[in-house]
Amino acid sequence: NSRRIISDLLDFTSAKPPMRRTVAPRELIEESIGRSAIPESVQLQADLPATLPTVNVDLHQIGQVLQSLITNAVQAMPDGGALRVAARRVSGFNSELKTQNSELYGDFVEISVEDTGEGISPENMKKLFQPLFTTRSRGIGLGLAISQKLTEANGGTIGVESRVGEGTTFTVALPAAKCKVQSAK
Repeated sequence: NSRRIISDLLDFTSAKPPMRRTVAPRELIEESIGRSAIPESVQLQADLPATLPTVNVDLHQIGQVLQSLITNAVQAMPDGGALRVAARRVSGFNSELKTQNSELYGDFVEISVEDTGEGISPENMKKLFQPLFTTRSRGIGLGLAISQKLTEANGGTIGVESRVGEGTTFTVALPAAKCKVQSAK
């Protein structure tokens, strides 16, 4: 679909500054799942605690990231499998997620998209976030590059772990929204 390719290229080259608002991670994730085509052969498990702190992000941009990761996970399981989308609160410094925003301190929400697909080979792992890298015959290789750019524009990081033949887990970490603390009088 040439229209989609042009749209992806424009997104990559001219990412707009985030229009942030405070949103509950559960709402963000459920909306992304709802917009994703998940076949019956894929078992979906969502682990989304109601007690997560809110995040201050561009709903459209981070929704696009999550939808892209969910779509990739489904495509990695052509014969079906299990898709797990989970979120958790993490405090402190996360040294595992190193990208441009490597100074991720404080509270943040970590969203993981895990599949039981074919996994990613070590040689492909190195190229994963490079523009125009794809292993799919119908892909153009901008999805993960755009996802990384949008996540970082929203103050977050994106990381990946994979084992060939077992599956892949992408993790997006987003800073929790800052709460105003009132002093007791």
